[in-house]
Amino acid sequence: MPHRFFRRYTSPFLWLGIVLVLTDCAPTSVPSSLTPTVPPASTPMVVSACPSATEGTQLLMNEEYGYCLSYPDGYIRVDPLPYEVCLVPGESSMACHSAHLIIEVENAAERTAGQIADAMIADQESSIPGIEIQRTNLTVSGEQAVVLDGMSGVDFSRRIVLVHADRLYQLMFIPWDEAGENFPQLENLYNTVINSFQFLP
Repeated sequence: MPHRFFRRYTSPFLWLGIVLVLTDCAPTSVPSSLTPTVPPASTPMVVSACPSATEGTQLLMNEEYGYCLSYPDGYIRVDPLPYEVCLVPGESSMACHSAHLIIEVENAAERTAGQIADAMIADQESSIPGIEIQRTNLTVSGEQAVVLDGMSGVDFSRRIVLVHADRLYQLMFIPWDEAGENFPQLENLYNTVINSFQFLP
């Protein structure tokens, strides 16, 4: 009797409500084809410290010896040796013989820039008595450097002595003659290179 009564007097809308409630409470299954994906780990980007090439300049990068810099247009890069780079004005038919900048890199043998500069000055004074070399300090790419003016060679030069990661970097600007006709061009090269020189990370 109660069963008949329940079937007779129960509204179909009540049954619909019960079905909907039971449907909402049932656990939702995830199709096997829709497996959650884990985003790949992001690879950190190495931000280069090298300067951006701007109008009137070019980028020189030497990854093997760990440095880069900007230099003015009008120069040709020449690599006569694996550890040496030259910037030559105009054509490069004379290789590095007419270079305005020579960069050489070698082992510093655990010496500081100051110790290397002392040895270079002593060597010049012993071979050329009376030579006058002016010495000043400079910071290049966060490292303490020594500037030597009046170094003798084929021409007098301004030489930057710099040590980083036990490597000796020598930047030789030639000919360093403030009375010379082409000195403004050489001075512009010096300022551009020194202000942009960076060690690679």
